[in-house]
Amino acid sequence: MNKKILVPTVLFLTMLPASVYILSNERATQPEETEEETGVTASTPILYFSDQCTHCAALDVWLEENKVAETVPYEHKNIRIDNANRLELSEKAALCGLSGNVELPFLWDGENGGACYEGKDEVTEYFQNKINVN
Repeated sequence: MNKKILVPTVLFLTMLPASVYILSNERATQPEETEEETGVTASTPILYFSDQCTHCAALDVWLEENKVAETVPYEHKNIRIDNANRLELSEKAALCGLSGNVELPFLWDGENGGACYEGKDEVTEYFQNKINVN
């Protein structure tokens, strides 16, 4: 075998397992955020949205103006850019007996067996009730 090819090949094959080992150990030692740090639990409401949805944008403005996140912890998941979020939304909707297309924004509240809220008006009313704002 040609020495010009042999030396780089041997170096590559030697360094590859070492690199994989180092990187996998680095990820394993990074601490994960706890529920206490994030405020997110299994029953934390999840707000599904799309960054191209005008009703979602209007809801975001209302949520910011009313500082809802300071009172009611919730997750914010974009379904347009993350297929896992889109699939999760379908699963949550199915738990509420909904199938096919659901209206955005969509809120899943995992408390007491779960409840679904579709559209800006229903989601706004949900948060109004949680923060006692009319």
